[in-house]
Amino acid sequence: MYICTQVRAIIVVHSARELSKAATIAIRYSAVRHQGYDADDSGPVKREHQILDYPSQQYRLLPLLAASIGFFFCGRAVQALLAETEQALLLGKKGQAEVGQQMGKAHASLAGLKSLCTTIAAEGIEDCRKCCGGHGYLACSGLPELSGISSFPSLSPSLPPFLPFFVVFIRSFTLVFSSLSSLCRALYWLPHPILYISCAHCRLALRPFLSCSQIQCLIIPLFLSFFPSLFPAGNFLQQCTVEGDNVLLTQQTTGYLLKSYIKWRMGDGSEGERGGLDEDLWYFASASQGEGGGLGREGGRDVQIILDLFSRRAYALLERLALKLQGLTEGEGGKEGGVMSQGAAWKSVLVDVMFVSKAHSLYTILRHFAAGLQGLKEGWDVSGVGGGREGGAFVAVIERLFFLFAYYHLSRETGDFLELGLLSPKEAGRAREELDVLLQAVRPDAVGLCDGWDWSDFELKSTLGRWDGKYELALLESAKREPLNHQEVVGGWDRTWQPQWKVEEQGQAGWAKL
Repeated sequence: MYICTQVRAIIVVHSARELSKAATIAIRYSAVRHQGYDADDSGPVKREHQILDYPSQQYRLLPLLAASIGFFFCGRAVQALLAETEQALLLGKKGQAEVGQQMGKAHASLAGLKSLCTTIAAEGIEDCRKCCGGHGYLACSGLPELSGISSFPSLSPSLPPFLPFFVVFIRSFTLVFSSLSSLCRALYWLPHPILYISCAHCRLALRPFLSCSQIQCLIIPLFLSFFPSLFPAGNFLQQCTVEGDNVLLTQQTTGYLLKSYIKWRMGDGSEGERGGLDEDLWYFASASQGEGGGLGREGGRDVQIILDLFSRRAYALLERLALKLQGLTEGEGGKEGGVMSQGAAWKSVLVDVMFVSKAHSLYTILRHFAAGLQGLKEGWDVSGVGGGREGGAFVAVIERLFFLFAYYHLSRETGDFLELGLLSPKEAGRAREELDVLLQAVRPDAVGLCDGWDWSDFELKSTLGRWDGKYELALLESAKREPLNHQEVVGGWDRTWQPQWKVEEQGQAGWAKL
């Protein structure tokens, strides 16, 4: 179970990185691509608009950039939890039962996080491709490979395709005698994140033959070096199925939530209002007390109000599901008034199970996002290990991204909040207005935030997402390198289409002109 949980944690981090790549390509392209004139411009020379200045383009791209930052903070938190658990196992700091309970919690939580993060990232990468218009469908844009629709990876022609795998092998070899960390921890520091998941799955396949982490660090990169074609780079779309289908994984998370909810409800209160709940579920206590919800009087720019709103939504959906299952198994609402078995009842509520897992996972992402934001305010850097390097302006930009991510999903899922009585129709309208304001506020920093990910042109492998913005020249150079453009007639013309055309021309010779 630990290996499975560790891989899912890496997938969450992988989602942040790959989504940030796609957002970087699309936002940079949108900043330099011009289209459309201002109808009110009466000057002698009309200037075209940057397509990133259109609100519709901002609505499609900027929330994805915010999501990549949120996934980053969430991935950092879950990896820290797994590192703590690994140390507890190796050093015996905690009892076996306590470690097992912590692993079960991480396993169930990461199932939902992996499902939600990869779904948002996969759909976001595809949206980024569409936002680039026809150019986004070119293999040289780098987006088809990211989304998984291209079968031919666009590696740099100046470097051999096995170089990344060779680097993995050399880097891992240097760690063999200096660390007992697992392979995934070793690969965390490598400059080729596209290999994370491939290595993890290779490790699962070879698990019966591996006995210790030193052997793993040697064998798996070596295996990848000789058989790179078995584990294609890029292709993020497969992550929606890797380590469990995204829909099926929601059952693991919701099952864990239901067990915790029932145990907490049946408690006698001797352990306090939180009743022995895990830290991830402390919101049960606050969300179950009294009336709540709403955006407050300050326009909703309050982190705690946002967290409270999403936590109440998650708790209300979970409580409704628990009551529905209880009614089905006790005869209320069952088929023809009869009592349904637990298996049949669970099968009948699988759609609700999906929504509960999504609501809880979205709240978890927001909670880790808020924790990372608070760390920045207290002087910690983005990595969470240093201090005092980020200024107030940078923190303000990240805070706007937090609210942008929250209000984007709030506006898309307004129905839940209205149905549960957490928002009034007037407040729902305010939320959409706030989203429009945040899009305009984030727009000036969009390109700088993409640059902050520090993706090189080699890593992006995109003619559209070049750092210098010269996509026209890059497209021209890419067309010059295309082998089909090196000959006037496409190969096979004389054997296929040319004979057919001659037959058609001969048949048309005797036709009447009318």
